[in-house]
Amino acid sequence: MTVLWARSPQDVTSVQAALKGESAYSTVKTLLERLTAKGFLAREKVGKAFEYRPIMTRAALEEQVARTLSRNLLLGFGSSALTHFVDTVREDPTQLNELRRLLAELEVE
Repeated sequence: MTVLWARSPQDVTSVQAALKGESAYSTVKTLLERLTAKGFLAREKVGKAFEYRPIMTRAALEEQVARTLSRNLLLGFGSSALTHFVDTVREDPTQLNELRRLLAELEVE
């Protein structure tokens, strides 16, 4: 996704080259196809190859993934997940202040 956010659309060969050959062509192609099937990428036939582009921005994807993970953790582990989340946030003053700000907003509503 990072490669495609930096420049898109790109075909499999271009994505593989941007990865500096760290992955085989078939691996890159499979990954791009899976991301397309899951709705993260769109593809368009250009000549004999498909070109891929992200459907959403990095920020939008991060938001979607964070929302899904948070919901699943809370549904699956309840107060235990919440307790560990707060313990983790407590270690970072910036995140702790952000949490306090968000909680204050909730109280105003």
